[in-house]
Parts: sequence; structure tokens; C-alpha cells
Amino acid sequence: MQHILLLLCLCGIWVPPASAQMRQAPAEQARAVILEIQNCLRLMGYNSGPMSGEMGAETQRALQQWAHKAKLPPNAADDTVFFQFFRECEHAEQAPQRAARQAALLHLQQPNRIVRLPMTPLGGDLAAARVQFTPTLLRQGPAPQAYQPVSPPAGVQQVKYPSGRLWLKAWISEAPTEGTRHPAVVFLHGGHYFGGSLDWDEAAAFVEAGFVMLIPMLRGENGNPGHFEAYYSEVDDIIAAGHFVRALPYVDPNHVFLAGHSVGAILTVLTAMMPSPYKAGAALDGYLDIETYGYYRAQWPFDRKQPEEIRLRNPMAFIPSVRIPLVLFATHGIMREMNERFVLQAQQLGKHCELITVPGSHGEMARPAVELAIPWFRRHITQ
Repeated sequence: MQHILLLLCLCGIWVPPASAQMRQAPAEQARAVILEIQNCLRLMGYNSGPMSGEMGAETQRALQQWAHKAKLPPNAADDTVFFQFFRECEHAEQAPQRAARQAALLHLQQPNRIVRLPMTPLGGDLAAARVQFTPTLLRQGPAPQAYQPVSPPAGVQQVKYPSGRLWLKAWISEAPTEGTRHPAVVFLHGGHYFGGSLDWDEAAAFVEAGFVMLIPMLRGENGNPGHFEAYYSEVDDIIAAGHFVRALPYVDPNHVFLAGHSVGAILTVLTAMMPSPYKAGAALDGYLDIETYGYYRAQWPFDRKQPEEIRLRNPMAFIPSVRIPLVLFATHGIMREMNERFVLQAQQLGKHCELITVPGSHGEMARPAVELAIPWFRRHITQ
């Protein structure tokens, strides 16, 4: 019964007296969470009773059976229980973006929420590990999100940059009129498609601050050639974009920076672990533990049951590989906890890694974080 209460507490359905200050979820959210729990239990072979959205005796009994089979200790942290339960649900092929999961994650993102996530064992060097590994795609095709054709606004042009045998699209700010070389930033958009001016405007402060900015579209995105691989060969495209910018006659080749938001933040950190032309990186609110990552998970084209496919895409597994200075911007709750855990481990390993908390939602934080990244990058410009 203790694990049942922990799960309900985690999802905001039941609030113990000691946590009365935590906001209780609305009734419809609570029902959605219980329905998701009941569905997951059924997929894992337990009799959870009728799909009622109510925590009846049969659902409680099924949860007790699952907790016993999972061999969870009596003092297991509630967040560990949550991730363990839904990770098993993933293995039962449960769609990851159901309302209940979103509701529970939103609960974890509340300010003042103390989150305890399971630790990820640290690997060695990511570049060396990738040399010895060949990803296997169960399906080949474009990135999973639909896109609309976009045209660059004034002051921006579309170009193509080479990544291996692929020629990929990108938007780049117009060349400066003065003859001096400028620092540059490659900015990685969120999600798995480029939204045109919406994504450009999110990072436009870099251009206003005197940086040349390029936003690349990666393989399989926006009609680009190549297959979507979800955090693997996309890293090669980002490195190639950096070399493309670095070679421009008006760019200072020693001061090319990397930044990204959301999915772009995850890719920023992975790229920071590889040999690249980048001087430093800024990751904006990235969920850095791919092992417990939920969004887009059902759309990943590789076998999610193969641990090495996950590990080679997981920034949390290769913190010793960080090669350049990194600043991680995070909102409150689970995003701050995860990024803070990354930073603390990186600093213990002697890496130059900082954490800055930014108020607002996941979407709202991008522009203020870009404003904060500008002076941080400038501190890494050597005369």
C-alpha cells in the first residue's frame, strides 16, 4: 500500500499532511492518471479491474503485486517508483504521450518540488564508443514531426551545408558589411522540425549582439535527405554545420559557439562530448537523461529495448566526455534537478560546467536564456 500512496502522491492525486502545500491535481487530471496506471497494469499482465479512473481495490492489489515483483525497497523514493513503473510500461509498448504522463511530468515541474531521480552509471569516452558501435534503425524515413515550407525573412538566407554525403538546409544571418571577422553561433531548434521565423526569432538576440547565426535543419528534417536517427547521426550534422560556419570568410574560426533549446539542448550536450569546432556550448532546458525520456519516445526509429542504442544517445551516461565549457539553463522542478545533477558530476570531474535557473515555462524560457548566453559566450572570446 505504501507504493500505491507514493505513486498517487507523485501524480498529485493524494497529498499527505506533510506535503499539504503542494498543489493537488484537478479531479479530471487525477482520473486520467489512474486510467493510465490501470492501462499500464493491464499491458504488463496484471488484473487492474475495470477501466474506471478510480483507485479501487483491484487496482490497488495489482499495484501491490507489481511493486513486489519489481523488488522495490520499502524506502524507495517516489520519483524512482514513478520512472520504474512507466519505464516498464514503455517496454509494454505503451504510448508515451498520454495525458496522464504529461500531467505527472507537469506535477514534477512545479516550483519547490523536490525531485530525486535514479542515477545513471557513467560511461567512458563517447567518441570512442561511437566508433565501435553501428546503430540499427528498425524503420527508415524522415523526422516524425510534420513541417510547413518556410521562407527566410529579410536579413536571413537559406544555404546548404555538407554532412558526409548529405547536403542539408540551414538558415544563416546575412554577412556583416564591415571587414572584420565575427564570432558565430550555431543554434539548434527544439522539436524535430524547423519552424522558420518562429525558431529564428527565439534566438535572434545572438544576431543583434553581433554574432553570425546559423540554424541547421538536420537529416530527415524539413525535407532534408537522410534518415531520422534520434540523437545519433544528427550529432554529425551539427559538427558539420560548425565546420561550415567556421570556414566562412567573415567568421572568426576560433570563436564558433553552439546553443540549443529542448531537443536542441540534448543535441548540444551530446555534441559538446565530441571533437568539434565549437568553443563553448549553451543548453536551454534539455531533458538530459534519454533513458527516462518520454516525449517522442514512441517515434524513435531504433530498438528501444536494446540498452546500447539508448546509452549511446544519453548525455547522462557520458559526462566524462565533455570537451568544451558548458552552461546549462533550466526551469524549475525536474529540469533543474536533472541539469543540476549533470553539472555537479561534471564539476567533480573537473569540467567547466555551470547551471543557471531561468523562470517561466519550458517554451517561455528560451529567449531570456539566449539573452543570458550572450555575455557567457563573450567571456569565452579571447583577443
